[in-house]
Amino acid sequence: MKLLALALVSIAGIYFGIFLSAKSIAAQDRPAFTPNYRIGVIRLVTDEGDTFCTGTVVNATTIITAAHCVIRKVELNIDQIEIRASDNIPLKLYGKPEVVSVPEQLDTAILTGDFKQFTPKRYITNPRKLTKIRKNYESYLIACGYPMRGDLYCSRLEGISPSGFQWASRGVLLPGMSGGPTMLEDGTQVAVNTAVSYEYSLVSPLYNVLRQANSDDYKNGDE
Repeated sequence: MKLLALALVSIAGIYFGIFLSAKSIAAQDRPAFTPNYRIGVIRLVTDEGDTFCTGTVVNATTIITAAHCVIRKVELNIDQIEIRASDNIPLKLYGKPEVVSVPEQLDTAILTGDFKQFTPKRYITNPRKLTKIRKNYESYLIACGYPMRGDLYCSRLEGISPSGFQWASRGVLLPGMSGGPTMLEDGTQVAVNTAVSYEYSLVSPLYNVLRQANSDDYKNGDE
């Protein structure tokens, strides 16, 4: 009986250890959710109210998103896309889409409109500063968005490396997170969530994105 009891205790210890390891891994995959990550992150929705992409309010008149989220509407001369906050309640608020860089390159776009009701997110668009971040950043980046019409979800991106004009990393991006912010740990946006290629998640750095779009409002950013 003593041997059986010892065996059961050992097995229980093994399973408890496995449980703690799995819990630890899960905690690492999903970063601590801070209020800074949520700031300015909005939904792009269809006429039926379904979220199809994510965007980020960076000043009172501009949202940054991914070009592949809006390029078809631009080609069809559709000049407005409905915008909603995290709660997905209709606001009768719309943005005019403009492609900044086609999907095959940097895959960036903006929406212009009246977005004063949102708190804007800080961002960095200076190419020199962004290149320095990519080369020297030893920690992880945070990617957030609204996957599969769901609530805001954030994941950790690690091992940042160049991939063409974009950055490749290891981490989770899901459908619907496209156009959402890729951020430093303090919540400052440095890139846009764009795609998944095999085991890599791809994000597009904000190289001069507002200058290319002829926006003259840099008050919340770092040019």
